[in-house]
Amino acid sequence: MNKINCDHLQFADANDIAALCDRFQNQITEYGFSAFELVETTDLHPHTPFHFGTADTWRRIYIANGFRFIDPYLAKSRYAGLPFDLGAVAQSDFKTKALVQLVKAAEAAGITQCLCIPHHQRDREGQVHSHFLVLIWTKTDSEFRNLMAVHRHTLHIVALYFLDRVMVLRGLSEENDPNAPTLTEREREILTQAAQGLPSDELAALLSISALTAETHLKNAIKKMKARNRTHAVALAIAHGLIRI
Repeated sequence: MNKINCDHLQFADANDIAALCDRFQNQITEYGFSAFELVETTDLHPHTPFHFGTADTWRRIYIANGFRFIDPYLAKSRYAGLPFDLGAVAQSDFKTKALVQLVKAAEAAGITQCLCIPHHQRDREGQVHSHFLVLIWTKTDSEFRNLMAVHRHTLHIVALYFLDRVMVLRGLSEENDPNAPTLTEREREILTQAAQGLPSDELAALLSISALTAETHLKNAIKKMKARNRTHAVALAIAHGLIRI
């Protein structure tokens, strides 16, 4: 397995959704994912949403059966901020006929696990747009768990690059501002270590500072980057060339 490419430029010159789709699929294939799907979740009105990906057969089944309106994972993504997998929804909740049909359809498609990535971003007018990105896994659950233990955080960063480019291609946001924010050396150190997925107490121990100080530096960096959270701040810092991992 190759090291995942965390360079935002891998998507920067993809000038249409088809090219972007191919590049993202190439990235996730390196890690064993068979396909991906992205659907807009800004609202759930019965119009045709923005929806694309590489799981063509599953998409047709998903749309034809109206699963968008009952999918508990999609519903969860509308308020979640961090990635989750299929274990995030209790199987005991799948009691209705429609939800049983959803489970059976996924099993028939060979889907064993998914990395579900919610995305919420304001457009140029300040309106929030939400997307639900699903990386589809068809290998064993144990292989998925092993992958997540090592690469979950990095996959999230790459997904954010991809989703940011989706926003640009949809005309909802501008290209990244080349004028990068100014971070202190300590803030860059904090974000560099945060890119490895370390919690604040481990960041503090690694840098020989208190947990409170580490958290303060992290909050300052997030604020300066105008980021939604620490993962978004890391992604933006890498994009601006402020840190490398």
